[in-house]
Amino acid sequence: MDMILLLGVVTGMRSMTAIAALSWAAWLALVPEHGWATWIAHLVVAIIFTVCALGEYVADTLPR
Repeated sequence: MDMILLLGVVTGMRSMTAIAALSWAAWLALVPEHGWATWIAHLVVAIIFTVCALGEYVADTLPR
């Protein structure tokens, strides 16, 4: 139940934050792997999504 609440909170932040959090949770085995989504539980995927989320935060703070 706590993981569902966490995903709900981060989904409201930015688009890449939720998928990065889900990827880390899957890699840490906090959520069960299921069928087609097993690729998200790899460390490399979690790092890539985290870098994308951080890039999104940086891009949002730049003045335009």
